[in-house]
Amino acid sequence: MSELPLAAQLAPEEPYVRYMNGYVLGASRHLEESVAELHKAIELEPYYPLPYILLGRVEETRGKGKEAEAAYQQFLDHAAAHDAQREFAKARLVEIR
Repeated sequence: MSELPLAAQLAPEEPYVRYMNGYVLGASRHLEESVAELHKAIELEPYYPLPYILLGRVEETRGKGKEAEAAYQQFLDHAAAHDAQREFAKARLVEIR
């Protein structure tokens, strides 16, 4: 966990490093920091779908339904038609709405 923030500092324009840092921060319940990293990953590579679905999960955990809904929808908008996580995102959207 301590090495990912350093990697993000050394490669600030690398969206995958930002995504992974956001993942680890979310898993360790550092939700605010996770959201910031995921937004940075999305800003750097807006067509990369993984940060969106993770952002949806983190926002749900934070109790932010509207933000989670938007993130899941953006995941569906960017993910491949055969992406295994599409069904999860669709189910979460139904539940949130």
